[in-house]
Amino acid sequence: MKPKKMELYFITKHFKTRRMAYDEKQNIFWVDPSFKERFLKGHQIGFNLNLLRSIEQYPALSQKVVTNTQLVYFTLHLKDLKVAIGVDEEGLEFMSKLKVPSTPSIAGNPIVQRGLR
Repeated sequence: MKPKKMELYFITKHFKTRRMAYDEKQNIFWVDPSFKERFLKGHQIGFNLNLLRSIEQYPALSQKVVTNTQLVYFTLHLKDLKVAIGVDEEGLEFMSKLKVPSTPSIAGNPIVQRGLR
């Protein structure tokens, strides 16, 4: 039996979910591109975890977000940006291992883009 892959979700300001993937080499959460981002704009957005300041659990979000899977919600504070995410059980293990850098970087943008073309 194949091990279950962790599921990470970005929570939009309208409380919709979008899948994310973690890029260990770049230390970035990449959000799966929407149709508009993929075919019209040709880019994908991500969140730079090198700028992580703190991680807080956000249980109140569970009442606002509707999903098919049971998720635990967190707020990531990245430099000057707050990002709401939801994780499943495997993702919860990952979040417990995710550490805030002792000397967080001050250079760079918390939102990064990469071309898909």
